[in-house]
Amino acid sequence: MRVEIAEIGDPGFPFGPTRCSARLYRNDVLAREENFEIKNDGKHASEENFELFWEKDEAMIRIHAEEEDKIIRLPFE
Repeated sequence: MRVEIAEIGDPGFPFGPTRCSARLYRNDVLAREENFEIKNDGKHASEENFELFWEKDEAMIRIHAEEEDKIIRLPFE
């Protein structure tokens, strides 16, 4: 399994949210996708904004942004 995180478009101008997508792949086949926004003070997303943890039944992405932190969960099916 693997998780890919990608920014979608550009952050909102001048201090808007950054849209992103998290994709969970099982055997190179897309198993789950979650679109979300991060409040990163109008900055682009980078590796520094994300931490990935593998749990027993899900991939958990901890998001650290300028204005908020949150967690995205991608359960295994």
